[in-house]
Amino acid sequence: MEDIFTEDDEFLKGDNLDDLSQLDLSPTIEESQFVKHLLNGLSLENQVAYDQALNELLQIKNNHQLVNQKLRNINNNAFEPLYEFRLAEVNRKDGLSLYSSVLNGSDRVDFISPETLHEKVASHILQSKYVNVDSFLSEAQYKTQEEYWDKIKQGATLDGSPILQVLASLYPKYLLCIISRTECGPEKVVIDVLKYVDDISSYKKCVFIYYDGIVGHYRPLYLYNKRNEEEEKSNFKYKDNRMRLLVRNFIQEELKYNDYVDFEDTSVINRPEIISNENMEDDIPSDLSADNSIMNTEQASDDHIPTETSRDSLGITQKFVRKDALGGGDCLFSSLCNVLDIADKITIKDLRKQVADFNRQPGKIDEDWLLNTTKKTVDQYCDKMEKTTAWGGQPEILAVAELYETNVRVIRVDPQQSYVSISELPSNQTSFKKCCYIILNNDHYESLHLRIGNNSNDEHSIFDSNDEEVKKLIYDFISKEYPNYKVISSNNKTDSNEHLVQPVRNSIDQLIAAANLIDMISTSLSNKRKFQGKKDSILLF
Repeated sequence: MEDIFTEDDEFLKGDNLDDLSQLDLSPTIEESQFVKHLLNGLSLENQVAYDQALNELLQIKNNHQLVNQKLRNINNNAFEPLYEFRLAEVNRKDGLSLYSSVLNGSDRVDFISPETLHEKVASHILQSKYVNVDSFLSEAQYKTQEEYWDKIKQGATLDGSPILQVLASLYPKYLLCIISRTECGPEKVVIDVLKYVDDISSYKKCVFIYYDGIVGHYRPLYLYNKRNEEEEKSNFKYKDNRMRLLVRNFIQEELKYNDYVDFEDTSVINRPEIISNENMEDDIPSDLSADNSIMNTEQASDDHIPTETSRDSLGITQKFVRKDALGGGDCLFSSLCNVLDIADKITIKDLRKQVADFNRQPGKIDEDWLLNTTKKTVDQYCDKMEKTTAWGGQPEILAVAELYETNVRVIRVDPQQSYVSISELPSNQTSFKKCCYIILNNDHYESLHLRIGNNSNDEHSIFDSNDEEVKKLIYDFISKEYPNYKVISSNNKTDSNEHLVQPVRNSIDQLIAAANLIDMISTSLSNKRKFQGKKDSILLF
């Protein structure tokens, strides 16, 4: 959609009229000249030539009329926007208009039915990650989870804030905005923004859905090209002024609401905190599992190696899976591109350049330490990291973490000594709200992605740094992948210029608090580290 709008004025006024306005389209003059030239020497006896000339004359006349009509339309609508938001029609009888609206608003990328999405949301409602199940069942007047699920299967529909929150989590790339009127107090149009992550600008597009509270019906908005008379896909972001203009016009015309709409004063529905449910039943029948065929907007990948890590009370698995990375020295950069979801935006070469430019800044790498370990200056080291396939390590991970403001947690597997260690960059002093996970095994990095159910398109790789549920899932992943390995905790202390690693006494099967696996390491490179790895590689551990 980016190439549709170039200037706001062009967007408002339509085509440039200068060329057309200079045309002299007098059909009388042209027809007279044309008739004189065309009919010269023709007689009625030459019927074929005469008919052909007459048809061409009529065609020119019709063309002139069309051009003149277009000019009149342009002059009459010189300040009419070329685009407008319109309401799409969705089924009013099945009670699933919200789910139909979400599927339509996301450019129909899922290719699933509203019923499937409804069951998907219903199953997520019963997970403590989104809502207090006991309170929800009580308010919905269901005695047990089985009764709740039976009603869903029979067609009972859901509404309310928990449903919106779950939809926001299922569509993390789309900012869902619900336009509605307030039902009490002074009349006011409110835009509820369903926000799953803190940074609204990080969303790839904005989806608007209108809610008619009188009839309890949702309808999605779509972008309409009035020149081409057809629907057009949009990639509007929430702070796009052109999009806001179109939304205001829609509210004024469709809702007959002429007061100012303040986009900065919207009602924001944040991602709910994790609420524990102590009374969650463990004996939910396996046939209560919902269809997990919901798809995301990202391209599917077949190179995942699944490892089951957790199963919720409905039988829906949540598991961390590996995504293989390119080899030949690029595995770290390839893994970071995958886990940060930037592989479709920049290349590995681009990321190498970003990292090298970052580390060339004064103070980013300790020059004495680098010279002692690699025999290279900072410029020499960064040049090689940028222009070759040299292995990346701690300086590169730290640079990416700070560039993308995301803590990078590295799981290192040592098959020779049968231990696993977890460390995080950057240090606690400069920790970020978001985090991601990569794994290093046999000198090869891979990214880790949390898959919901059995759908390879429903995966997540960026998490809240304080999300205890994710830490437990990482613990499950390690315990199932490496059941006989010991867990090593990276220690911040250094002794004799060596980065010490202290083993944990208990095996991973005996560890209780998964959060204890995540230990911070210092980002200060002024302390000399033990150089490990091959050639010029600087490994984290």
